[in-house]
Amino acid sequence: MEGIPIVVPVRFAASGLVAQTTSGWLSLEAVFIRGLEAPPKGTAIALRIALPGEATPEEVEGVVGERVPPETRSEVGFWTRFRPLPVASRRRIGRFLKGRNAAVVSLARRAFPRAPLCREVQLRGMSTGVVAHSENISRGGVFIATPQPPALHEVVELQLSLPDGLGAVLTQAEVVQRVLPQDHNSGHAGAGLQFIGADDAFRERIDLCVDNLLAARLKTA
Repeated sequence: MEGIPIVVPVRFAASGLVAQTTSGWLSLEAVFIRGLEAPPKGTAIALRIALPGEATPEEVEGVVGERVPPETRSEVGFWTRFRPLPVASRRRIGRFLKGRNAAVVSLARRAFPRAPLCREVQLRGMSTGVVAHSENISRGGVFIATPQPPALHEVVELQLSLPDGLGAVLTQAEVVQRVLPQDHNSGHAGAGLQFIGADDAFRERIDLCVDNLLAARLKTA
C-alpha cells in the first residue's frame, strides 16, 4: 500500500481488544498497526492516531486487513484500511504526509522528537534477559545501551523506570535497530525498540515524560 514508513502513537479498539501501540506505515487510505495481537480480519476498528503538532489525536474508523505474524521475522502487526475519513482528519493527515519534513522523518521513521533519558531498562524475551539503561526516548520508542542487543525484530517485554517517581512502566516492544559493539561508526552498542503493545496508563505517562524532558531542554538551551 502507498504511504510512508512512519512511527506515530496509535490506540485501537476492536472486538473487546484495546491497545496503545504505534504505526509502521501511514497513508490516506490505510495504516499499518504494530503489535502481536490483532483483531480478526474484516473487523470494524476504532483508531486514535497522534500526529505531531496536533493537540488531539485523529479519531477515525477502519476495517482490519491482513496480519503479519511474528514468525515472518518482519514487522509484526496488521493493516487497517480507513473508512471514509472525516474531512478535517483527511486534511490534517494529508498535510502531515505531504509536509516538508515527511520525507526526512520517514528515513528514520520517527515523527516525534527524542529526548535524552538515562534510566534502568529490563528486557525479557524468548532469547533475551537484559538489564541495561536507556539513552533517549520518544513517544514511539526508546534506545537502550547494551553490548548484547537482542536480535532484530525480536519482540520483548520492556520495563522502563521513569523520572516521575511512580514506578516502572511496562510494554511490549520490537527491536527495530541493532547496533553491535564492532559497529564503531554507529555510536554506542545497543538497540532501538518501538513500543507495540501497552495500555492507556503507559501512553499517558510516556507522553508526559517526553513532554517534560523536551521542555527542560528548552529551558536550559
